[in-house]
Amino acid sequence: MTELLELDAVSLHYGSLRAVDQVSLKIGPGERHALIGPNGAGKSSLLGLIAGTLPCTSGRVLVGGEDLTSMPEHARARRGVTKTFQHSSVFLGLTVLDNIELAVQRLQGVSHRALRSLDRFDSVWKSARESLDAVHLAHRANDLASELSHGERRQLEVALALALKPRLLLLDEPAAGMSSAESAALVRLVKSLPRTVTVLLIEHDLDMVFDLAEKISVLHAGKLIASGDAAEIRGSQVVQDAYLGGANVEALFEEDDG
Repeated sequence: MTELLELDAVSLHYGSLRAVDQVSLKIGPGERHALIGPNGAGKSSLLGLIAGTLPCTSGRVLVGGEDLTSMPEHARARRGVTKTFQHSSVFLGLTVLDNIELAVQRLQGVSHRALRSLDRFDSVWKSARESLDAVHLAHRANDLASELSHGERRQLEVALALALKPRLLLLDEPAAGMSSAESAALVRLVKSLPRTVTVLLIEHDLDMVFDLAEKISVLHAGKLIASGDAAEIRGSQVVQDAYLGGANVEALFEEDDG
């Protein structure tokens, strides 16, 4: 079986600083995989290498067996690699539906002039509504994005990503700033996604990680030091020894912001 995502010794160097250092990882189709580690571990940088927002210093990024290493972000998006961001990318002055329609236009390459075609308009509108239905925001379609709660804005960001029809959805701290109730709703949302969508997320909320992820990988100083299921990570002496001299793993990732 071809892995959906394969990282082959990918690295990102800034001069002598190795933000990502020879990371190799395989993620299967439909998997829910979490990437955790303390501040400065290289998690967001690694997602950037996968999404194409950052260039690999060395190594390869393969999706569905295709080498995407030299492709820019927009080319990867058209091949189904979509990333949400640590900080909101929503246009607050537009309606919820308008935000999604813009994302669909980007994917389909539809200009405003082309939207004058009824068939094109219907196609964009239908795709936008499907994305809103998937994140349970259809009832807010005509509201301004500025009127949404913080949790609803994060749901909208997921809808924006889903509008691009991803095979691989990269979530960068999707629960940042959320209440417990909003985080629980986000977990339900991600769990409800079809298995045609593989999910890789960065998250510092370990309760959310252990509830959602089937496999977890741990970065430390740019290196991948452990990968396994929740029980394996919780009990990993390697993980514990890498931080705080073997302290409880639950405490290792508190106050993590990147």
